[in-house]
Amino acid sequence: MLERELKAVVLNHLLIKGKLREGVTVINELTVDNFSRRADLALISEGNIIAFEIKSEADSLRRLRGQTDKYLDYFDKVVIVSACKHAGKVSESAHDDVEVWEVFDGVVKIKKRGRLRKISRKENYLDFLTKSEILLLLKRINVSCHDKCKREVKGLLADNLCKLSFGDVKAFALGAISRRFEMTSSLFFNCVVNRGEVVPSDINLLSPYYFGRQKRKAAKDSSDSFLKFLVEGRDDDPSLARLARESTSIIFGEV
Repeated sequence: MLERELKAVVLNHLLIKGKLREGVTVINELTVDNFSRRADLALISEGNIIAFEIKSEADSLRRLRGQTDKYLDYFDKVVIVSACKHAGKVSESAHDDVEVWEVFDGVVKIKKRGRLRKISRKENYLDFLTKSEILLLLKRINVSCHDKCKREVKGLLADNLCKLSFGDVKAFALGAISRRFEMTSSLFFNCVVNRGEVVPSDINLLSPYYFGRQKRKAAKDSSDSFLKFLVEGRDDDPSLARLARESTSIIFGEV
């Protein structure tokens, strides 16, 4: 199974178990640690954020321990989802707190139980935030900041985190992430719930670029339809029909 197919199996398993429901945020590829790591899937539910690392048969396990150790700094729970080929080695080498799932013939089997654990440093949540979100949090604690780059405002917030409780920082960060991915997550949720299952193509719905691609496709389809109309429907004007046939671009601009 390829990575996208394994992601669909994971999400379908969560759907069947009732873990995908209103209020849950599903994220495809969430970066952490200043973009040096990227969780294949993430789930925000009931005040916790869970990472899923996918290992298909084609993947190497060389960087896996380093990946999951870093994820434990940022996520309340880490789950490794492995194809059968790697399941044994993954279970043996995984951190005690990391859960391991094996996928065989489209079915998930829990090979090793993991557990929720508290993130040790509230500063780690700042890595999830955009500059505008950091500025909003600074405003909440009455710290002014003008004309600074993201690294500087992040440092300023880190210096003032003593004014915020661990719970406040976590709640703000998870809320900010959920709002950022609300549109794609809701689209995905509505689609799979109505159908009752997750298929690999549904992973596309979780892309932040999905709407842009659909808009461009709709514009192209509209242009192609108009050209077809000119060719097939305007035989009374040979010159216009010839122009439509010979044109390789949109005649009247983007629709």
